[in-house]
Amino acid sequence: MTSLKNIGTTVVSEDVLNAAKRDFASERVSDQQTVQSIRHIFTTPPSTPYILGPHSAVKVATSLRLIKASQTAGQENVHHISLSAAHPAKFNPPPHVPTISNTGTTHY
Repeated sequence: MTSLKNIGTTVVSEDVLNAAKRDFASERVSDQQTVQSIRHIFTTPPSTPYILGPHSAVKVATSLRLIKASQTAGQENVHHISLSAAHPAKFNPPPHVPTISNTGTTHY
């Protein structure tokens, strides 16, 4: 860890790298997919709307994609944990987050 602190890089063993590749996954999501994720969670179910922040929306979209891929591969009981660490207080000014009306219209 000293090398990470001092020079910004570190070396890990092949075993550690393989374990990380086995246990962790990463994905990317477009801005449009992020808005779609916010809309999906806001409208499902309609009786309990919930607005995700953009960072959480990215995590939810990727988790749903990975869950579907696991199921397609026949892995029905794979557990997924989605972490979203960004907090709005970290941003000045805060990012402009699209909101969705009760009719499903996106407002920027």
